[in-house]
Amino acid sequence: SEPKGVCLSYEHLSTVGQSLADAVAALGIHKHISLLPYSILLENMAAVYANRFVDLEIISLPMSEVGMAGSAKLDITEMFQVIKTHRAESMIMMPQMLKQLVQYLQANPQDVSFIKFIAVGGAVCAASLIAQAHAMSLPVYQGYGISECGSVVSLCGPNDAPGSVGRCLPHCSVDFSVDHEIKVKGPLYLGYLGVPESQPKDIFNTGDIGQLDEGGCLHITGRKKNLIINSFGRNILPDWIEGELLALVGVQQAAVYGDGQPFLTALCVTDLSQFHLEAAINTINQQLPDYAQIKKAVKVPA
Repeated sequence: SEPKGVCLSYEHLSTVGQSLADAVAALGIHKHISLLPYSILLENMAAVYANRFVDLEIISLPMSEVGMAGSAKLDITEMFQVIKTHRAESMIMMPQMLKQLVQYLQANPQDVSFIKFIAVGGAVCAASLIAQAHAMSLPVYQGYGISECGSVVSLCGPNDAPGSVGRCLPHCSVDFSVDHEIKVKGPLYLGYLGVPESQPKDIFNTGDIGQLDEGGCLHITGRKKNLIINSFGRNILPDWIEGELLALVGVQQAAVYGDGQPFLTALCVTDLSQFHLEAAINTINQQLPDYAQIKKAVKVPA
């Protein structure tokens, strides 16, 4: 589909910023480092709008000085050294960044006690990756957001359910359609740039599938449009399976398909041998119901 320019008001962004600042106030964060460019709304929200409501020092460096080159090249050694040098207490990471940080710290154990908050978002993050991060005392918290809702909708806290994306922030709430699509109520975007008739009503259909647990934490299972229906009529959301594949050491990209077929196939960009790739996938399969298990793995050249 064509990219859409989401128009957001200053009042809307300020409301979300206040909610975000209130949600993390108990953590006592005083120093945030921007590891992502401000063109990414989530980073803009944390470093600019939430900062209006708290006494927060923002470490803002050129992307080349925090280990980022372009949109996908990362020098994790350089990035961690910058984090360590500035004793940054909070930061936002995409799942691939967190994966490389975990691998780096596994190979090079370091003191991370000064870090109070790592928000991970932007894509599906495997539960196994978050568990690895927690095992080395990295305070990783998942969140959920969408641009039309001002970026942040929910955020995990220290006591929220593992695997969830936390509770809704005070400015918004969620409801669900009969097919479990998440609908967000609260301040919404003004419309799409150049599309006058696109102004929303009082609720936004996100296109994401999820549910609330008994404790009020939101769980995301995937994108509605990504749904796979196999030849046995079973509905499978590939997002969470792909997230587990991407958490594997040596797997750079992964995609799962199998619509109308009796089993799922995984396409992986990886430097693993076929033997080691299949062995790793067999480990993942043990955590999956039989209809969602990967029966064939195909290596794809980078």
